[in-house]
Amino acid sequence: MLELMNGSVNADANSAKNLNGESGGAALSSLEKAWDHWNKLGAPKLIVAPMMDQSELPFRMLCRKYGATAAYTPMFHSRPFALQPGYRRVEFTTCPVSRFICFYTRWLYTLLERKASLTLQIFANFNPYSAHLHTKLHIRRIALFVQFGANDPKLLVKAAMFVQEDCDYFDINLGCPQRVAKRGFNRAFLMDDLPLIQSMVTQLVSSLTTPVSCKIRTFPDLEDTLAYAHMLENAGCSLLGVHGRTRDQKDGRTTRADWEAIKAVKEAVRIPVLANGNIRWLEDVHECIRMTGVDGVLYAESLLENPALFSGHRMRPVDAVTGGLVELSREGALNEPSLVLEYLELSEKYPIPQRMMRSHVYKMPCAWSKRYPELRDELNFEQGASID
Repeated sequence: MLELMNGSVNADANSAKNLNGESGGAALSSLEKAWDHWNKLGAPKLIVAPMMDQSELPFRMLCRKYGATAAYTPMFHSRPFALQPGYRRVEFTTCPVSRFICFYTRWLYTLLERKASLTLQIFANFNPYSAHLHTKLHIRRIALFVQFGANDPKLLVKAAMFVQEDCDYFDINLGCPQRVAKRGFNRAFLMDDLPLIQSMVTQLVSSLTTPVSCKIRTFPDLEDTLAYAHMLENAGCSLLGVHGRTRDQKDGRTTRADWEAIKAVKEAVRIPVLANGNIRWLEDVHECIRMTGVDGVLYAESLLENPALFSGHRMRPVDAVTGGLVELSREGALNEPSLVLEYLELSEKYPIPQRMMRSHVYKMPCAWSKRYPELRDELNFEQGASID
């Protein structure tokens, strides 16, 4: 677990490996910048994937508490984001402390005392050893990807200008295969117009100071996938997230992600690559990295039921809890209902649209709702209620 949370251990080796070989000066410079940025972020390996209306600020904060080292926002639509201040205000939520975390360490001796008081004020709420505030603290950067769906390069650049100072990567969603994306001709359906994708990437790269990343799906033909990845890299993309399924493979429950295709992409390009698909437990992360050589792994659906997955925590089966709902209130218990309460506290501190909150409140205690249907009944009854 420590190895995954401190991904920078092998960062220099990874960057050196990927910069080897013949390359022009300009190309080498862009690659160096890509790896330098990635390594400064700590080469994160445990990453919250973008989930529509579900990877919002309170949920990202909860996942970070339990070990996430990077996170994506939900996907935003570039047109309303660029043109409607109200959309930006409601949909995009972040805060300064959401991109940093600190923790106690016995071997850190370099924190300047004059900065310590300010550090404690900012990070005390996120330090699991807050009872020991007199001790030294280690501050770690938590990378934030802000993701957009678009098919208009100019509007995409305009939207990006509003957030580039608040994120570590500006990400283009090229992987969502939903029907609404087909109707709007964006996301994964832009795979039918690669010159448009190339134009979006190049215009973003030339306009922004923040690195540009892309999250993609594979083509049925591996050679097409590799050509696609090379095109994005040459256009200036600094990082690739690869979902190992094609656009037509929409159901992750029936179709396994192709880790061999992800491995081929990783071996073909020289920028950081993230893997997406087939991740259920923390052990799957180790296996995915071992098999594909990727630089990090994205979690999606599994996190919605267990945001503590990054810490390696598995929830006890519902049938193993003999004390019923009363047992859940005992101090120190970590299970789905207790995580819901933590999430609600964060939602109260960092307000979000109620539709986002309701989705998590239903999904986290899903197993408990089956055993205790009164929980779901009460949630249905209280749909219009406040957090209280």
